[in-house]
Amino acid sequence: MTATIWPTINRSLRRGRELRNRTNTPLGIATYRVAEVSETGIIAQRIATGSMVRVTRRMIEKTLDRLAGGEAIPFRSISYTVAIETVVVAALLAIDAIEIDNATKTYVTP
Repeated sequence: MTATIWPTINRSLRRGRELRNRTNTPLGIATYRVAEVSETGIIAQRIATGSMVRVTRRMIEKTLDRLAGGEAIPFRSISYTVAIETVVVAALLAIDAIEIDNATKTYVTP
C-alpha cells in the first residue's frame, strides 16, 4: 500500500504549499512552506524563522503503518519536533489516512 500513496502525497504537497500545525497547542499555530518533495521525503521551511526540516518518506510510511495497526498516536509522539509532525500529518491528511482528535489529543485512523 505504501508504494501507491507517494504519488498522491507528492501531488498534494507541492512546492510552495503552506502547512499549518492543526493541533491545539499553547504556542499557537506554526506555519510552514513545502520547499521540496522528492522520492525520499519532504523538506519544509518554517515561515517565521526560515529554518528547514527534512521528513523522510520512511517516517511517513512508518506512521501510516502505526495507524493502520489501530494505534491512537498521542500528539508529539510522531515526533517531538512540531515541524516534523506537521509535515507527517499533512502528508497523511492528503491521502485521508489520519484524523486529528483534539479532545483526546491523538491522531487516529478515520
